[in-house]
Amino acid sequence: MNISEQRWVSLLSKCCTVRTTKQVHAQIYTTGFHDDPIVFGKFLLHCAVSVSDALHYARRLFHHFPNPDTFMYNTLIRALALSEIPHHAIHPFLQMRRHDTLIPDSFTFAFALKGLANCGDLRAGVQLHCQALRHCFHTHVFVGTTLISMYGECGDSCSARKVFEEMPDPNVVTWNAVVTACFRCGDICGAQGAFEQMPIRNLTSWNVMLAGYTKAGELELASRVYSEMTLKDGVSWSTMIVGFAHNGYFDEAFGFFREMLREGIRPNEVSLTGVLSACAQAGAFAFGKILHGCMEKAGFLHIVSVNNALIDTYSKCGNVAMARLVFENVPMARNIVTWTSMIAGLAMQGHGEEAIRLFHEMEDSGVRPDGITFISLLYACSHSGLVDQGCAYFSKMKNMYGIVPAVEHYGCMVDLYGRAAQLQKAYEFVCQMPISPNAIIWRTLLGACSIHGNIELAELVKARLAEMDPNNSGDHVLLSNVYAVAGKWKDVASIRRTMTERSMKKTPGWSMIEIDKVIYGFVAGEKPNEVTEEAHSKLREIMLRLRAEVGYAPQVRSVLHDIEEEEKEDSVSKHSEKLAAAFGIAKVPKGRVLRIVKNLRVCGDCHTYMKLISKVYETPIQSSPNSQYSDFAKPRELDAIDLNDDDIEDRRQDSIQHWHWKEDEMLISAWLNVSTDPIVGELVECKKRWYKINKAVAQFDGCYDQGSRNIRSGSNADDIKDASRHNSSGVGGSSNPSSQTLIQSSPNSQYSDFANPHGLDAIDLNDDDIEDRRQDSIQHWHWKEDEMLISAWLNISTDSIVGTDQKGEIFWSRIFSYCVEFCSDMTRG
Repeated sequence: MNISEQRWVSLLSKCCTVRTTKQVHAQIYTTGFHDDPIVFGKFLLHCAVSVSDALHYARRLFHHFPNPDTFMYNTLIRALALSEIPHHAIHPFLQMRRHDTLIPDSFTFAFALKGLANCGDLRAGVQLHCQALRHCFHTHVFVGTTLISMYGECGDSCSARKVFEEMPDPNVVTWNAVVTACFRCGDICGAQGAFEQMPIRNLTSWNVMLAGYTKAGELELASRVYSEMTLKDGVSWSTMIVGFAHNGYFDEAFGFFREMLREGIRPNEVSLTGVLSACAQAGAFAFGKILHGCMEKAGFLHIVSVNNALIDTYSKCGNVAMARLVFENVPMARNIVTWTSMIAGLAMQGHGEEAIRLFHEMEDSGVRPDGITFISLLYACSHSGLVDQGCAYFSKMKNMYGIVPAVEHYGCMVDLYGRAAQLQKAYEFVCQMPISPNAIIWRTLLGACSIHGNIELAELVKARLAEMDPNNSGDHVLLSNVYAVAGKWKDVASIRRTMTERSMKKTPGWSMIEIDKVIYGFVAGEKPNEVTEEAHSKLREIMLRLRAEVGYAPQVRSVLHDIEEEEKEDSVSKHSEKLAAAFGIAKVPKGRVLRIVKNLRVCGDCHTYMKLISKVYETPIQSSPNSQYSDFAKPRELDAIDLNDDDIEDRRQDSIQHWHWKEDEMLISAWLNVSTDPIVGELVECKKRWYKINKAVAQFDGCYDQGSRNIRSGSNADDIKDASRHNSSGVGGSSNPSSQTLIQSSPNSQYSDFANPHGLDAIDLNDDDIEDRRQDSIQHWHWKEDEMLISAWLNISTDSIVGTDQKGEIFWSRIFSYCVEFCSDMTRG
């Protein structure tokens, strides 16, 4: 390239938007370089690959160039293959073949095969393979590797193997491709064999095995490979996090995430969305908030997919207010997934009308809804009893947007009619479906029959299901429910006998609850342990209190066995969700929200039980069976958005004994020397400021290990001193004494300072002084809360207070003035 061509190429590298790219194009055109093949080729490559949303402009440029060469064709084929329309990648290839002067090279075949692999077009892939044979590219390592990937994506492992065996000199990328192809086709043994035969393995080879095993549900094999790896990268941890979360092993997913942080690996988009997915499915609200703060500090909140995952997490954890706050903070970057996630979150909470309003707002913003959006919208109508609106949107989807209804849309409509007790209409709708209903459709209708007790229709639906999936235990249980409610115990016994003969087992129900960032699981009838014993003990106490105060009696109609009434009461009283709720009541202070996740539908008795204990114990409870939260007693969210005097006093009393996580936040800003400057905002209304307080904890919780996590105020001084010496490397791992971690214990609001000989002596405050300061400070705020607010948002460093020789009155005067100013703003807000 000459100097002028180099100048244009250098200028292109600075263009990152369609607008700036067009401006450079205008300059190229006016200076006469638009016909230069080198400049035009580089410009086409930049538009097609480097600039987002510029593919359409690149295609127009390509068609206006008089004589495109092979490089230009390859650029367009590559861009289309990696786009949302990969099936169009074959079109420029066919156009190129019509020119006798243009000969496709290895890149041409590789890019075209990549497009066919992404769209799963096996027939066109075989034809392109024949073209590669004619041009003698089938043994080329680049083309051959892409052929293996194409056959693997299309499910033809035999052809992939054959291509691999014909390659004379496969490299490590080729070996990885054949292993991936075997996993794609479900051939785990073939993948294992290929991996063992590899002459050379790189880190990608190990990561391919991890991804294949986790996607196949072989978590033990994945863990074995993981333990054998001598070197790991972010992809390794991300694969384990996503894989274990996808298979329901949430605690293990959290463990891999913590391990990754301890190793100093920076989380990426995949690992964060993976661990957020685990939080969403496990109902780990507190841990999700910690991750939110971690992402805020690390600068990940500009990524749309991360915000979408946060919306999904908060929604599934029952806090639609936080989900909506995240949604409102990304107004310029909302895509269809963002809108759909928020609509689905509102639907989960039963806010059907608000979900509909948001849908119309999305339409007004110019975002076109897709099929998944309408699934969320129909779900909202179904769970809010909006039958007419649901039918209208089902028709709108077909008539206005031209979206062909899939089986999921029909399932939502059946559920819509079923929940509204319109069972006959639901049955007629299924019979008139233009596509063949699958087992899920019939199972949805059977569930509605079970709820409303329609025995005749339930038997008819069960007969249809028996033809499709005769060995599904859930179908037998649903029909058994119908018979049990009607008192037909002979029919119940017959179904149970059939299940026993076919070795079918009922899916065990389990419930989970998160307490102090630890997830506890409960299964009815499990072996006793320390946790379950405590839960059973508290449950017996709760049952006695409910009987005495509100006359509660278990609804034994939920029991599906013909046994004595006392046995039925005992059976229904030990459901897993009741144990989880009892354990939560025993562990958390009054007023804090309990979030319980259950894998099965909550029975009627448990629903009544939740409402009663929420009222009697004044504890908000949110339960999420099948991804929908039931909100008992209309709980007020106690996440520092709406706190009154009693709430704050409860928090303060609890923190003295248990070190509530907001105390950890104070440790971050005051003593662990972790800067909170990036989250310091302007003095705006109190809700936004309180929203920021909940995220400052992330830096601490994202970095501590399990050992430091167990340091509580109840520990003795020697244990805390040992922990201080153990953590002397500080957050960043430095051995410099200046970065040592300070640990301070606070029995009854007086701090003992370890690792600092002066501690708070420089301030010279005794117990009476502290109490006076606390009383004088605005009534709503404990003085330690004020110190936390100062260090976290008012950008006043407390380092000059802790462990210095300067007089405390000056600093405390400054602190107190800011506290008064802050609390005055809060009072006015």
